[in-house]
Amino acid sequence: MSAHALSSHHPTRPRSSSIVQPMRMRSQVRVQPAIGNRLRILIGLSTLSCVVAMSRPSSSAPVGSSGLSQAPSQPQSQLAYPSFDSRPTLSRANARDVYDSFAVHQHETAGKDAASGYGGPAITALLQMADMDHATNVLEFGCGSGKLAELVLSRRQEDANGSSYGDASSERLSSKQPIHWKGIDQSPEMIKGFQERCVDVFGADVCSVEYLEGGDPSQMLSLVQDRKLKPQKQQQKVTDAASSMQLDDSYDRFVSTYCLDLLCEQDMYQVLDIAKATLHPERGILLLAGITWGYRRWSIQTFVMTLVWEILYRFHRKRVGGCRPQNLRPYLEAHGWEILQCVETMPDGYPWMVSEVIAARPIQTPQVTTAGQGGQKKMQ
Repeated sequence: MSAHALSSHHPTRPRSSSIVQPMRMRSQVRVQPAIGNRLRILIGLSTLSCVVAMSRPSSSAPVGSSGLSQAPSQPQSQLAYPSFDSRPTLSRANARDVYDSFAVHQHETAGKDAASGYGGPAITALLQMADMDHATNVLEFGCGSGKLAELVLSRRQEDANGSSYGDASSERLSSKQPIHWKGIDQSPEMIKGFQERCVDVFGADVCSVEYLEGGDPSQMLSLVQDRKLKPQKQQQKVTDAASSMQLDDSYDRFVSTYCLDLLCEQDMYQVLDIAKATLHPERGILLLAGITWGYRRWSIQTFVMTLVWEILYRFHRKRVGGCRPQNLRPYLEAHGWEILQCVETMPDGYPWMVSEVIAARPIQTPQVTTAGQGGQKKMQ
């Protein structure tokens, strides 16, 4: 091979190398922006989560009466119990308007908590705690369009239909007592939905619904006292329902799902007062479910969804129905409830929010019998 041939042959290798190298560089250039974008997104989410976490109310220590979570249209007042949340809430009138709109426009999640991505697992856990087979009277605050009532009552109806064929459910059904489900809500449109979904289907002897005009929880007493309560003093202002009302009959279950998380703290404590007043002192159980924070021990979906939810709540709370992530357990413990069970449930679909589910009952004050003049005297 000649020198000219060699010189003309070898330069082809560098040319080949010079073609491959730019291709590698171009591929690296394509990858770097993608990695950079992901890093920027992660950094942005981390920064937002830090900001939200720093401003998030603490559930371990009260913030004092000055941190009362109060609806804008409601006057500030001293709480009889500790405050754990300083975030503002929707006014009662705004909450009514929001849920009226949700009911009319068939919002994809509002009013359908029993079947939503976060509500489905939570309601399953709640019903496992509830032991509805042995409940005869159920009072539901914030009943919405009646999805939970429909779920429980339809299961009972299915058991009744199955028992007529002599299957295994007949023995279990025979131990059940007739049930009456009473729903209460402040949204007229939601009330219509409950009427159509439950009362018209199962009958007025099985379920009923009451309109809480104005949304004031203390007014619930007037809706249940005809059948359940007798007032000791008609003119006395109700500040503590348990002490101002005398139990005549009682409810076995007091249920409220995804409702307390849109109330100001004063109204939350009022609901707990009503629950104490209406529940049977021995067999009564309070059942609560609400959204909570999903930053720890859960998935990237719950982390991001919780972050987005909190941002929306701060800047456009009507978008999320006025509901905020919170911990209900401190309120119950401060109010004098014994926690029977408390679990957090993972969502199985959109919206990816973690739920807190609680079963509790009032702590019974032991009665001490002491001898006094003229006989014996009971002290509480």
